[in-house]
Amino acid sequence: MRTCLFLLTLFISGFLHAQPGKGLVPTAYKAHVILILKDFARNPIPKADVWIEDTGGKRIAEGKTNSAGMWETLAPNGKTYWIGIEDSARYEQASLDGKPYLVTRRTIYFQGSVNGKATMVASPSFNMMPPPDGLAKVNMSFIKNDGAPLVGEQVVLTGLGNGKKYEGLTDSSGCLQLHVPIGENYNIALEYSPKFDQLSFPAHGGSYNVRLKYGYAGSVAIESARRTREINDSLHNVFRLLTLENQRKLRDSSMHKRVFNSVEVQTYQGGAEAPGLEPPQQLPGGPSLARPRPLEPFITSYGYSLAMPSSTAMSCPLYMDGLLITGGGFVSASLFAFDASTGKLQWTVQLGEGGPCAPTGANGVVVVITESCTMYAFESRTGKLLWSKWMSPYVLSAPAIMDGKVFLVYEDKDGGTLSKNRLNTHVLAALDLRTGEVKWQQWIFGEAMSSVVADAGRVYCNTFNGDSYVLDAKNGALLASAKLLATSAPTPFGGKLYMSQRESLQGLARERIAAFDAATLRLLAAGPWLDAPYLDWDSKGNSKQQQAEAAMSLSTGMVYNADDDSHSRMHAKALAGVETIAGIQMYQGSRPVIASGLVLAAMGGVLRAYATNTMAQVWEWQDKAANPNLSGRSFAPPITAGEKVFLAGADGAMRSFYIRTGKPVDIYRTEEEFRSPPIAVNGWLIAGSNAGKMVAVNTHDEAVDGWDCWGGSWGRTNLGR
Repeated sequence: MRTCLFLLTLFISGFLHAQPGKGLVPTAYKAHVILILKDFARNPIPKADVWIEDTGGKRIAEGKTNSAGMWETLAPNGKTYWIGIEDSARYEQASLDGKPYLVTRRTIYFQGSVNGKATMVASPSFNMMPPPDGLAKVNMSFIKNDGAPLVGEQVVLTGLGNGKKYEGLTDSSGCLQLHVPIGENYNIALEYSPKFDQLSFPAHGGSYNVRLKYGYAGSVAIESARRTREINDSLHNVFRLLTLENQRKLRDSSMHKRVFNSVEVQTYQGGAEAPGLEPPQQLPGGPSLARPRPLEPFITSYGYSLAMPSSTAMSCPLYMDGLLITGGGFVSASLFAFDASTGKLQWTVQLGEGGPCAPTGANGVVVVITESCTMYAFESRTGKLLWSKWMSPYVLSAPAIMDGKVFLVYEDKDGGTLSKNRLNTHVLAALDLRTGEVKWQQWIFGEAMSSVVADAGRVYCNTFNGDSYVLDAKNGALLASAKLLATSAPTPFGGKLYMSQRESLQGLARERIAAFDAATLRLLAAGPWLDAPYLDWDSKGNSKQQQAEAAMSLSTGMVYNADDDSHSRMHAKALAGVETIAGIQMYQGSRPVIASGLVLAAMGGVLRAYATNTMAQVWEWQDKAANPNLSGRSFAPPITAGEKVFLAGADGAMRSFYIRTGKPVDIYRTEEEFRSPPIAVNGWLIAGSNAGKMVAVNTHDEAVDGWDCWGGSWGRTNLGR
C-alpha cells in the first residue's frame, strides 16, 4: 500500500494572457508588449477588446485595456504582428526586435466603437443665457489624431422626437455652430459614426450655449484606412491561398499534415523557482493564506487546499509513478510534479502557452495538451521534454493512451479546404507515445467532447457536432459513425458504449443515458428522456457557470461565431449549452461510470443508477438544494472506488454513496466549487476547483484508491486501475 498523500508545496508560473498590471517578465524569446490605446484627443480608451495575431492569422494573446487604456502581454520576439481593436481586425501592424528580454511600448490612436459607445472626447460646458430666440447654440470643434483641425466634415443633429435635421460643415478651424430648439433630445451623427453622441436640452425659461470638443479621424482618413484594409485583406487572402498551395508539399495524399512544429519549454528541477513567477493571489472571500513562501498549503478540517495564482478553473490532476501532476489553471502555462508521499516539488515545466488539459500518462511518459495548442510529452520522473508538436490553433479536448500510442483530436481547417470536403474539419490522430511519430490520421467532423477514449483495440470519439465515431486503433480505419447527439464522452464496458444523449421537445432540452453496440453504434437500450435545462444556454440564463466561462474567455478573448455553419465548434452552444474556449475545454457532460452491474450518472442535480443490460432505473438520489438553472450543472461526473461512488459538486461538497443502494455515506464540505471530478489515491480525493485551488480531502478509507486521472485510466475508460 502506498503511503498517504501529504501536504504539497507548490509555486506557479505566470504567463497570463492579457492581464494588465500582473508584472509580466520578458524572457530570452518572449517580449513584454505594452499597448496604450487612446482616442484622437489623446485620452485613454478603457475596456476595449484588443489582441495581437501573427501574419498567418493565429491569435497570440488578447484581452481588454484597463482604466489607463493599457494592455500588456508576452509574445515571441523577432516577429511581425497585426494589432486588432474591437471589430477592427488588423488595425495596425507592429514588428518586435529579436532582442532577448525585450520590452516594447506602442501607443495607438483609435476611433471606433467600444462596448457599443463611440470613442470620443466630449467636454460640454453649459452656460445659461437669456432666450433671445428660444434656441440652444451648439458650438462644436473637431481635431484629427495629429491634433490638427478637422476641416470640411459634415455634422448632422437630428431631433429624436420630431426627426428634424440641423447640419453643416466644419470650418478651417474645425469648428461648427448650430442652433437647435430646446425641449428636444438630439443625436449627433458623422458620416461613419451615425450615433456619435447625444445631447439633451430640457424645455425651460433659458437657452443653452454649449461647447463641445471632439476627436474624430474624419471621413477622408477613414475612407483611406478602409481602402488600405481592403487591399491588406486581399493580400492576406492571396497569401493564405499561396500558403495553402505550399502546404500540399507538406501533406499526404489525404491532405493530412506530415510536418509539425515543435515548441520550446523551460524545465526546472527540484523546486528551483523559475524566473518571473508571480506571487500568490488572495482569492476574494477565501481564508487567509499569509505565509513565508509562495503557495504553501492551507490546512483545513478535511485535509488541505492550495491556491494557484491564476485563480481560474483547474482540470483534473494525474497520479502516476508516485507523483501528483497538475496544471496551474486555465490561464496558467505551467505543469507541476510533486512527490505524492512527501509533497516535495520534483519538477516544473514552463509551457509555451496556457490552458493545460487534464494530463494522462503511461510507461513513464506524461502527455498534456494546451488549448492553444500544443501536445507535449515528458519523462514523468524528471520532467524532461521528450517531444512536442504544435497541432493547430485550438485543441480543446484531452488525449488518451493505449498500447504505446497516444490519441488526440485537433483542428485542421486548411487541410479540410485542400481536401475539398467541408466535413473534414478535425483529425483524430495516433502518435507514438515516446517519440511522437505520427502513426495514422483520420478525418472527423467536429471538436472532440472532453476526450477521446481508447479501449480493447478501438478508439471512440463523440463530437460537439453531434457525431460519434469508432476507429480501429491499429490503423485508424473508420469502423462506424452515427449522428447520436451525444452529450458526453462515451464509456466502454462489456462490448457496449454508454453515454448521455440529447433531444429537444417543443424547444426544451431533454437527456437520457443509453447503451450502444461498441462496434456498430447500434442502440441496445436506453433510460427515459428527462428534462435537461442545464444543456440549454438560454435556460441557464446568467448562471454562475456562464459567468465563470465568460470571465475566463476574457483571458483568451475568444467567443465563437455561431453563424459559421461549417465549423463544428459552433454547434457546441446548440448541443450542450457552451460556446467559449473555457466552456468547451472544461465541459464534462453527464458521463456515466460503470460499477457493480450499474450505470451511474449525475444529471443536473440528480445522481441515478441504471441496470447495465436493460437501462431500467434502480435508484436515484436528488440534491433538493440544487438548482441547475442557477448553477448550470450541480455535479461533475461521478467516480467509483471500492463499494462507493463519489460526487464533487458546485456547492463545494464531496459526497459518497453506496453503489448498490444509493444510500449517502459521507459528505465533505470544502467551501469551493467543483466542475471537474476528483481522483482517488491512497484514501484521498483530490480535485481542482473553479477558483484555482487544489483541494485534497482525507477520507480515511484505504479503499478510496485506483482512480488516477480524468476517466480513471490512461485510456479514459471511466474504470479505475
